[in-house]
Amino acid sequence: MKLNFLLFIISLSLISRIHAQSESIIKALYIDHFFEADSSHIILGNPVEEELLFNYAQNCGYNYLILYGLSAVPLGSDPESVNALRSFVRRAHERYNIKLGCVGQSSKFFARIHNKYQSLDIVDSIERLDSYNLEFEFWKSYHSGIYQGYYCENYLEPNGYSCDSIGAFEFAMNELDKIDSIAGILSNPKALRYTSDVTTEIYVGWINQYQAQVLATKSEQGILDRILGAVYKSASPAGNLNLYHFFHQTERLAFLGAPQKKVNFLPIFAVKESQGNHLHDWLDTIGSIPLVWEHYSREFYQDTSSYTDSIHLQGYAWYNYSNMPICLDSLNGTAWLTGPEGQLVKDSIYSFHFTGIENADRYYWELPNHVVFADSLKWNSDVLLKFSSSFLQGDSIIVRAANRCHLGKKQYFSVKEFDNILEYHQLFNHMLYQDGKIYFSLIEDHHQVVNYQIFNLQGQLLKSGVSNSRVITYTKTQGLSIMRLEFDGNYKSFIF
Repeated sequence: MKLNFLLFIISLSLISRIHAQSESIIKALYIDHFFEADSSHIILGNPVEEELLFNYAQNCGYNYLILYGLSAVPLGSDPESVNALRSFVRRAHERYNIKLGCVGQSSKFFARIHNKYQSLDIVDSIERLDSYNLEFEFWKSYHSGIYQGYYCENYLEPNGYSCDSIGAFEFAMNELDKIDSIAGILSNPKALRYTSDVTTEIYVGWINQYQAQVLATKSEQGILDRILGAVYKSASPAGNLNLYHFFHQTERLAFLGAPQKKVNFLPIFAVKESQGNHLHDWLDTIGSIPLVWEHYSREFYQDTSSYTDSIHLQGYAWYNYSNMPICLDSLNGTAWLTGPEGQLVKDSIYSFHFTGIENADRYYWELPNHVVFADSLKWNSDVLLKFSSSFLQGDSIIVRAANRCHLGKKQYFSVKEFDNILEYHQLFNHMLYQDGKIYFSLIEDHHQVVNYQIFNLQGQLLKSGVSNSRVITYTKTQGLSIMRLEFDGNYKSFIF
């Protein structure tokens, strides 16, 4: 009784976590090349590029765009740039229901955004950016060289911090306090005519326990609204994903959740990354963007570790726009999954065919226990599956159509009729098909008649009878066939 009650409590906890975190999933995309002063390939102010971005985001379901390059926009000296940004933000909010954030490395960047755009009288609340994202890589190893040169000369040394990870972390945390204060001004009705709620967030990599505890404390204090953590990892050579259960990933969540303080978290998946830890090749061949979040969130919800109670998984982010697969075609049509008809024979191979969905170019099959692929074409619409003698009737073959940006609903094929006679291999030996005849032999010299049945891969009976000569005349018409031999309560199946 105690065990059943415990399982009941765990089930309720899991259901409540899934329900609470599925109400409003954040689907974020980092936007590079939004504006660059020395480049002609920019988005802001280019009507064609802006429309392409909005259409892409809408088609793929993104509801939050994180913008790089606002530091280069001449907001203080060019009124047209201010108007271009106002127009872009307004359309994102009104027409597409998309929120917008901006990336900066220090509070000075966000102070400039506040003074020269966010707080202007001509900018009303619907034209304001929604989030400030601090990106300062304080967790890197000293040997990476990041703390020397640019970081040291521009941020650390001028502000009295040591040019190492300790100084970088102290700098970043103090900057985070200042950024939260800047964001808070916009919600003060005494300071502005139009108020807005602007969130603060930070990007992190593989942080240590102390850094995680400080971030969790700032989250509890309301200084930090959200943490975005890099989960940069490629798929396995076989095409499988493992974006959750690896050491750095679970260790970081354990560090963040250990203080028992609520932390809002978004994993960042990479379509391109300088070290090669990305999903570009996977997406280009067999992958689908929605499958990544589905995989990660499923593993998180099934993780019973205590630290997950402190982690609020708000959604996900992808890095970055310019490398994302081009995909504007949704999945359309009515799906059909066809398989073998009639009674299946154990230890045999059958074909399954999926059709009816337009714009699909990859397919994800889910097989029950004791069913395996009989070939390597796991991502095709047509597959050959082998059913072992341990397969249980009533289980289903499941498939989903997909393309790079969209994932279809699951389609089921339930195997309701299956031969339940246990198989014995001891009596039957070899089988050979040649010149319209089937030759078979028994290990022992039995002279009784042998019953036989021949099926196609759809389970249809093609021929049946008895034989005492160990030779059956049969002309194949097309494809593979299955022959079942039965003698004295024993049977064996051959594919030919």
